[in-house]
Amino acid sequence: MTVKDQGPVNDAEQTVTTEKVEICGDTYTIKGAVPAGCIRDLAADVDRRMRGLQEKYQGLPIHRVAVLVALNLAGELYQARKDNEELLRLLEEAR
Repeated sequence: MTVKDQGPVNDAEQTVTTEKVEICGDTYTIKGAVPAGCIRDLAADVDRRMRGLQEKYQGLPIHRVAVLVALNLAGELYQARKDNEELLRLLEEAR
């Protein structure tokens, strides 16, 4: 993955960082109200996941690989939210 730092861009309310990242050979310009390193790390994670699925399911169209990665990430987010709710419940019970 190749990343080119474009630096922060001032927004009326917050600083928006713009990063050029490469995911599976395609270049994307990503803007976000997060540090540049966060954008790079997230893009690297998506790239790693997509390349892993491309290797496992050779011949699968890239848009289907992207959907599988999105579903995997959504599943992880769902589980993390459930885990967080359970931890909050346990904390509340401990009070």
